[in-house]
Amino acid sequence: MDLKSDPVLERIAGTVREGLSVAEPGRDGTSALAALADMDGFAFAAAIDLGGFDLGLSCGVTIAVELGRRALPDVYSGGMLVVDALAEAGEDAPGADVAAAVVAGKQVVVAAGLDQVCRPTAVRARRSEGGWRPSGAVTVEDVHPDQACCAAFRAEEGDGEVLLAVLPSTVWRGAAGPAYPWSGPVESPAALSLDEVTVTSGQVVGGLGAGRPLSDPAGLLARHRVRQAGYLLGFGFGAHALAVTHTANRRQFDRFVLDNQAVAFPLAKARIDLEAARLLVYRAAWQADAGEPFSREAAEALAWTAEVALRTIRISVQAHGARGLTLGAPVHRFFEVIRSAATRLGPPGALWQEAGRHRLAAIHPAAASSDAAAPSDERQS
Repeated sequence: MDLKSDPVLERIAGTVREGLSVAEPGRDGTSALAALADMDGFAFAAAIDLGGFDLGLSCGVTIAVELGRRALPDVYSGGMLVVDALAEAGEDAPGADVAAAVVAGKQVVVAAGLDQVCRPTAVRARRSEGGWRPSGAVTVEDVHPDQACCAAFRAEEGDGEVLLAVLPSTVWRGAAGPAYPWSGPVESPAALSLDEVTVTSGQVVGGLGAGRPLSDPAGLLARHRVRQAGYLLGFGFGAHALAVTHTANRRQFDRFVLDNQAVAFPLAKARIDLEAARLLVYRAAWQADAGEPFSREAAEALAWTAEVALRTIRISVQAHGARGLTLGAPVHRFFEVIRSAATRLGPPGALWQEAGRHRLAAIHPAAASSDAAAPSDERQS
């Protein structure tokens, strides 16, 4: 793997960054969606059969990074999960119209339930006439008025395969409500009960396999994790840049704040951690594009990036002093959104445990499946 930045990806990043500069920050991702659609951003990483350019997961990660760098709502990753699922299923799979709308930038899809699929609290569904009847609740990120929801649920029959179903906004929009009303101007996740929802066979677009960790035969979950890691990486870079700019221009006691070692050293350490996270994320994306196994690398990249993003944003807010805790400071947007974004696909501890089981499986399959190697779900939470 070449550790130097790919010049093509650098040019794509510059184009996306310039295009997203007109997007307005906030809970509504309408302007971010329009900006990405204007540059055909949703088509960059999509398969050619679905109307995309097939530039690979690395390109998709670059777009996710630029969205996170400006703390914009994630109008990208959920739709690309659906696009990946339908590309794997083939042209005749149900939901092709959803994929076409996503690639054209006309439909926002948010993923839900992927933080629970390996836990006892996962949404489960039983077979019914013409589809599935799920029971349970998932967390939905509210980023666009007409967004669809790609919900993950585990089938009760057979080996307990985890399925992905696209639910239109008409199914859940009325039931969803803010879970944290004190969160200020940034919309917090909403709990959506699926007890009264019937999922038709035509709404199921793919599966993540069975087992624990999930077998994920098509790599759909792993690819989604890498994109999410890129999104969190952008959050870290964006907050860090604001902190450096603020401390380099803010004078106190006849010196710039950045000249104080207590400020400069944590920011320098945070930048080192961000660069390490960048290498992990792009290594996983590179392995996916090269056709190599990358499930473990995806879990490790997401776990490390989530931890780094949380630390970096905390340090960046502290570097702003008391002003960093006010709504008037741009860094406050990162602080608000990172609370839910960092654990959207599960807590870092659970991801590290999964990565450890992957490493054990590579050495001794029996050890990876033992009780000692697979702690209970209660201890993961």
